[in-house]
Amino acid sequence: MQLCYGGIVPEQYYKSNDDSYERVTVAASSVHIHRQVIEKAGTTLAWDFYTDDRDINFGVYHVPADADEHDRDQHKAIQPLERVASHSSKYGIAFVAPGAWLCARCSCTSASSRLGGVLRGACSMAGTVVCDAPGVYHLVWDNSFSWLRKKYVNYKVETVLPDETA
Repeated sequence: MQLCYGGIVPEQYYKSNDDSYERVTVAASSVHIHRQVIEKAGTTLAWDFYTDDRDINFGVYHVPADADEHDRDQHKAIQPLERVASHSSKYGIAFVAPGAWLCARCSCTSASSRLGGVLRGACSMAGTVVCDAPGVYHLVWDNSFSWLRKKYVNYKVETVLPDETA
């Protein structure tokens, strides 16, 4: 085997040192919930995530500030649970219309890439929602459909306060 030294290394071989992603293990038949407290209406909640291998269900729910967080009847689905194929390298956060998906890798949207109710392609998933009301927002990674396989989820969540000068 002959090695050729030098030249340009393609970007797909770059290693990212971005430590801003939190890494969690979602056990088989289990759920991981990220709680995000939103104190001001109009705040934008943004997320970006990918799994190391295989798909996972993802959804976003709102619990009003005056409601019991443990009473599931009071949870309002902002983005209902949906299975997403999110296994790939991370490519950064992409802001889109509220409730809409945007593949942060290839910029495809769910409308153009949905096949059989599942987002196809090995891409990270990014999205935003403008929070209409204060309260607790739950970002849910649900692996309850998998009886045998755990999933490794890498995610970051950011909030952007509304512009008070407008």
